[in-house]
Amino acid sequence: MLELIRFENVAKLLRETDAKIIEIAFSSGYADPAHFSRAFRRMTGATPCEFREKWTPR
Repeated sequence: MLELIRFENVAKLLRETDAKIIEIAFSSGYADPAHFSRAFRRMTGATPCEFREKWTPR
């Protein structure tokens, strides 16, 4: 449940801000950026960077 809430927050931040991915990871409660990337990829099938590129309006 906590991971889902974190994911929703992270996805919103990736889509709507230009914050660095590491800053988003730390602000979302992840202490380790590598763990954050693995957890995000497990939830979406994409890295945070790939997700941002796909879902950010141009």
